[in-house]
Amino acid sequence: MKHTQVSHELDDMKSQHLLEHGDKIIYCAIKQYMNKDTRVCFPSIPTISQLLKCSPNKVKSAIKRLVANNVIQVTKDGRKNSYYFPESDFDKRFEMFTDEFIKLDLELNVKEYYMDIQQYLYGKETGIGKCSFSNAELARRTGWSIVSVKKYNT
Repeated sequence: MKHTQVSHELDDMKSQHLLEHGDKIIYCAIKQYMNKDTRVCFPSIPTISQLLKCSPNKVKSAIKRLVANNVIQVTKDGRKNSYYFPESDFDKRFEMFTDEFIKLDLELNVKEYYMDIQQYLYGKETGIGKCSFSNAELARRTGWSIVSVKKYNT
């Protein structure tokens, strides 16, 4: 089973309002295509938007914010984008997500919420993650509203 590493630094950037909800899952969707040796990939905007069931404009906006925050580098060759993931301290603290998770038929925000709370779960090795934080504490830690946390937890 193939996994994609997603750095906790993205959460820090979201809490600083440098990234928006949805950017992290878009990052993960692009990175799942990355060649582990060259750290480069070439998925198209339509491929990513179809995979995540979101608009191409949402993908383009997320890529702009990811580039502005030096998370990825993009070069254009005609209509083709080349994405490069530079190695750095950014890769030291991360969560792993399977390609199957990325492909789940869930709303973009629901997937990203699950990505955001994974680091706060315990008992994951049993296949059932548990969390001891209240909805308010999860909201504070993840940047989601308490209403969203309650909604996604149900």
